[in-house]
Amino acid sequence: LQLSLIGGYRFGGPTDLLVETGGLTGRTTVRRLAETQKWAVAVSQPDAMRRDGEGFKLTVHVRLMHALVNHQFEKNG
Repeated sequence: LQLSLIGGYRFGGPTDLLVETGGLTGRTTVRRLAETQKWAVAVSQPDAMRRDGEGFKLTVHVRLMHALVNHQFEKNG
């Protein structure tokens, strides 16, 4: 899981954003990996992706948060 998170950044797109936001530096690295692990466990549970399931709720939260950060990054450079 952690390798797939890190491996996703090898193509450069998200790298600029992570550098700018400090998304994978210092103490935020452990927190972010823990959040990713929590999400992966949540979405793999039975019925997790039902609308009231924990996996669905966490996925919506993550997608909205990423969309907001991406929007701000593109808007402000």
